[in-house]
Amino acid sequence: MRQHRLVVEGLSFYYGAVRALYRVSFKVGAGELAVVMGPTGSGKTTLLRCVNRLCDLHGRTRREGRILLDGRDIYAAGTCPTTLRRRVGMVFAVPTPLPLSVYDNVAYGPRLAGRGRRQELDALVEESLRAAALWDEVAGRLREPAFRLSGGQQQRLAIARVLAMRPEVILLDEPTSGLDPVSTLRIEELLRGLAGSYTIVLVTNNPRQAARLGAKVLFLYLGHLVEQGPARQVFSNPRDPRTQDFISGRVG
Repeated sequence: MRQHRLVVEGLSFYYGAVRALYRVSFKVGAGELAVVMGPTGSGKTTLLRCVNRLCDLHGRTRREGRILLDGRDIYAAGTCPTTLRRRVGMVFAVPTPLPLSVYDNVAYGPRLAGRGRRQELDALVEESLRAAALWDEVAGRLREPAFRLSGGQQQRLAIARVLAMRPEVILLDEPTSGLDPVSTLRIEELLRGLAGSYTIVLVTNNPRQAARLGAKVLFLYLGHLVEQGPARQVFSNPRDPRTQDFISGRVG
């Protein structure tokens, strides 16, 4: 039986008086790819930011419930958020490369973590770029500024930066929202290839993408986890009419 790497139990989250999540509970196994789908404003990004404690950076917020990583509460006293974020990497909707070379973008995090030996970094940069399906395109451009890459390449570079930290969980917040169809499919193929080696949670407001990617699909609607299950079941026989409305395009 697959071990549950990530467990969310009764998670509610508030921005001041505004409630963004309502007792959300789900489990994601080690090496599993889960897709959280739902219309804009449903709390999908808030959910991801809770999982690696980026919500700690907001003032006047409140959380209820627990999030467990390998059985341990990530909000327990003494847990270091910086250490947690090395284990739980995040890729955002808009790729934002550092104003550095392609090489230094990937090497930046490991250097901060104390892995500064050149030979080790060279191997790690190549390994991460290969895993992100980018090495063949940039092997001769490692010293060029990262901003010269295309949008799709920049997003794969962002994934390589996360992979360089050797995380256990990868969170992706609508990583293809600004990309063309070809770049989108390349990112999706990449994520399917990474699944199994990493626990992946991807957020999307595109039900077609959820259908293409999701072995496990969760439907979040206005802060409520309305439905979850295998993609085949969710898309062919949804239990909740709101799910059917979303995947048919009546709600979006």
